[in-house]
Amino acid sequence: MGFREVGNEGFTNDTTQVEVVPAPRKAGVRHVLRDITVYNPNGGASEEILVSVKKDGTDHVFFHQTLGTDATAHNDETIVLDATDESVVIELESSATNQIHWVVAYAEIDDTE
Repeated sequence: MGFREVGNEGFTNDTTQVEVVPAPRKAGVRHVLRDITVYNPNGGASEEILVSVKKDGTDHVFFHQTLGTDATAHNDETIVLDATDESVVIELESSATNQIHWVVAYAEIDDTE
């Protein structure tokens, strides 16, 4: 069995979804989300953030929060992606101008190795 710890970070893209944890690359591989932290550096604007598991084109929201200016939110709920059509995405619900910084930590477990 192969095990790899992965970190990823980036910024939201307006109200367009951004993939923060990719789908497993093949059957027998799992991605286990351990942590996601989001930070709103925008002066004067609160942002409504949605983090979802996307499966078969459907979003299943597991983290929904309004984040004030210069505020940080953290979610350490464990999410297991065990199908090649599952990923974790983040988006802003209403802003088309601000960006939120995000950081994730997940493990990749490969049962085929």
